[in-house]
Amino acid sequence: MALFQEFDILQQMYPNNQRRYENRVAHPLVEAQAQRVRQAGCITMTRDLAGMETTEPAPATPPGAAIAPISLHAGVVTNMADDARARAFFESHGIPARSVGSAPLGRRVYLGPFATQGALDAARDLALRAGFVAPYPARF
Repeated sequence: MALFQEFDILQQMYPNNQRRYENRVAHPLVEAQAQRVRQAGCITMTRDLAGMETTEPAPATPPGAAIAPISLHAGVVTNMADDARARAFFESHGIPARSVGSAPLGRRVYLGPFATQGALDAARDLALRAGFVAPYPARF
């Protein structure tokens, strides 16, 4: 989670503008952090999602305490097919899903937003059981 949070901070500090970065896809510090994320195994690969469609949600849990609305960064996938599968999977379970491309990482899949701790925890649990690596709450 900390590696992704640092990536998010660096990406906000150095927005993507290829003219400024000498034909790189992102600022060198952002690219370096993306490499750290990849080396740490924080990218969800196609093999991680094997059987995702057969994953059932956990039994209903109490909604828990109200929280300021927040999204869940389910993970990063490496191709458009996995992106489409992931969004369809979460939406079939009633969880809003969207994705954003990140040149140094891949497609970042976000869920929610969630307004209760129970809903956020349930979405994180479902993401983990579906094969996603390192989901974490994130402002989107």
